[in-house]
Amino acid sequence: MAAWADIALSDMRKPGFSGSYFDSYSAHDDVFYQRELLSAASQGRRAGQHRGRYMLQSEAWSGTNPDYAEISWDTNAERRIDVYRLFPWMLTPLSQTYKTAHLPGYAGNTRILMWDNRIAVKSKSTGQWSYYGPFNFAGGMFLTPANTETSGSGDIRYEAAYSAYSTRATPTPNDPTWAYKCWHGWSSFVSIDPTDVADICTTCRTALILHDPNQTDDREFSRHMFMLAIDCYPPATTQLTTWLYASCWSRVKFVTAKYPASNFFVAHTMTEAQFNAANGYPAQFAFLDDGVDDVENPPDAPIVAPAVGEWGLLTEGGAGAWGTSGVAGSPYASGGIPLPLLRRR
Repeated sequence: MAAWADIALSDMRKPGFSGSYFDSYSAHDDVFYQRELLSAASQGRRAGQHRGRYMLQSEAWSGTNPDYAEISWDTNAERRIDVYRLFPWMLTPLSQTYKTAHLPGYAGNTRILMWDNRIAVKSKSTGQWSYYGPFNFAGGMFLTPANTETSGSGDIRYEAAYSAYSTRATPTPNDPTWAYKCWHGWSSFVSIDPTDVADICTTCRTALILHDPNQTDDREFSRHMFMLAIDCYPPATTQLTTWLYASCWSRVKFVTAKYPASNFFVAHTMTEAQFNAANGYPAQFAFLDDGVDDVENPPDAPIVAPAVGEWGLLTEGGAGAWGTSGVAGSPYASGGIPLPLLRRR
């Protein structure tokens, strides 16, 4: 069975990689289907970071942040904040290879169960990790693959038998642009001291369950994918009118485990050297086990992207065509705080 630490490292970095910093990020299991219709954003093809461990805006928007190129083009002052809260979130993309059809034998009877979301924050002053959770993913909304919001309850369901929620991507055969909608959910805020963050890590479990236990078990033919990330927020008293940036996001992987086995997803702010250093990763998490026989090594390169556009670092422009950041009836709409979004560049 795969060790949590092996999964955590490979969810963000290519183990043993000796090339450039940006090339060391792990590629997705497959290209994020239709993500390229928005832009050549790195989130469509690999794990990565925007702010990383840099919770002070003076560090995040400077050469101190090795991922500064991801956000350097953005001059919106409201997004250049000091971070006082962290907020884990997830997505359910589909893959460019399998699209909405999955594999022959898929009957639309598979869901992704998601639970056991935990957060760890390492202190600069003490070098020790603080732990939060476990939390369940609950809230959320539908998103097109390019992150245009749509309100509504979406395909999320509380599973009393597991004391957790399940969800899945949903085909939209009558939509002329988007072949499907993702589910975008989140767990719980964690408060931090922005001056005392050395590193951040979040983890959760996923597994495949049946939508209807009395119908065909098609889980082995499903190609549902999942992504875990963590966002950066100001104090709860701050009123926002815009989206904000992520600290980090994991590579997108196929969910293959059948409950009670589980697949871990992990997003963190470490390079491989930092992760493997003494006390580099959260020790409490290392005792977790996913119950799956093998850990998938991230591929050296993603499956070739479709011919529309091309991938590349976005250093200017491309940020104008955004949807609104609020959703009617959301738990945050009345307070003026926008729902957390997949951070687009």
